[in-house]
Amino acid sequence: MKKIAIIGLGVMGRVLALTFTKSIPHLDIDLYDKASLGAKDNCSYQAAGMLAPVSEVTSCGIHTYTLGADSVQLWEELLSIRGENLVQKHNIIDKFDTLFLAHKNDVNEFDLIKNRVSFFTKQHESIKERFRNINSDDLSSLEPSLMNGTFMNKGLLITNEGVINVPSFFKFTSQYFSEESNIRLLKEEVTKIENNKVYIDEYTCEYEYVYDCRGFPIEKSKDSGLYGTRGEALIVQHKDINLKHVIRLAHPRHPLYLIPRGNGIFYVGATSILSEDYSPISVQSVMELLSMLLVIDKRFSEARLIKTLTSVRPTSFDDKPLIIRNIGNTSINGLSRHGYLFAPKIANDLLEEFKKDIYEN
Repeated sequence: MKKIAIIGLGVMGRVLALTFTKSIPHLDIDLYDKASLGAKDNCSYQAAGMLAPVSEVTSCGIHTYTLGADSVQLWEELLSIRGENLVQKHNIIDKFDTLFLAHKNDVNEFDLIKNRVSFFTKQHESIKERFRNINSDDLSSLEPSLMNGTFMNKGLLITNEGVINVPSFFKFTSQYFSEESNIRLLKEEVTKIENNKVYIDEYTCEYEYVYDCRGFPIEKSKDSGLYGTRGEALIVQHKDINLKHVIRLAHPRHPLYLIPRGNGIFYVGATSILSEDYSPISVQSVMELLSMLLVIDKRFSEARLIKTLTSVRPTSFDDKPLIIRNIGNTSINGLSRHGYLFAPKIANDLLEEFKKDIYEN
């Protein structure tokens, strides 16, 4: 019986494990993580979980669309296991359209976004129909409550995007991995990987193949090709505010995004700081996020601040995933803030490589 190891249970490790166990049901998989399966302190758990390849090209490279174009479809396929639609049962994927808006003072920033969109759609005519310019009348029809904000009189609507409900995804995968007979969970810190061997101090285990999804290496060197990007976010609740879209607010320093999570709960994110500081969120960041939130809807001044989130994401110097293939193992890293967007495509590609080069031989 063939056996593989997956090290690290962030979004990449979990998606990879789901992909392999779904495609090769009898494959034995050892899952390693130094934290418990239900741990909530890694950057994947604290992520927004956006599946927005079209929206992301307004601020990122074209690779975000290339890798993430089919992300919603791939997630739906991944979460259809044994004929059961887990998307609906566990409320893991929410489909949204995205509204790009701007404060009246940030019209120049909004025009930059529109110019990027125009350039992008000339290269990809097939998605031109997913962009729609809107005016204040359109906005009042799409999101009446947003008329409580202080917006310019135009915006941009991007259709057919989505969001992973991150807590639901972690809860489901934790339960699924615990119940699968061919999956072994090992709460251990891997100290070294050598070809297809995994070391835990002096203990060694050999596999057909090893996938390292831990994020930063244990000893990150200057030539690792990675640096840290600190992300900060808030979870707020206001039961009288009900939004039907993901809201992105154009801003020269803090382009905020607001994600509805149901029951009046919202994920508020924006800050992206070049730092490997894991300390709690700063007062300044909280004030900036909240002030931007009030631009969207003044009623958020009465919202309850449920939680603050901070994490450090491994980011490559060209902002692309860093996938290093070695003899007997592959390291997957540098997904930055696009882990949920990129993971299904990367996992499918790695699965096909494994089946072609190892499993079928």
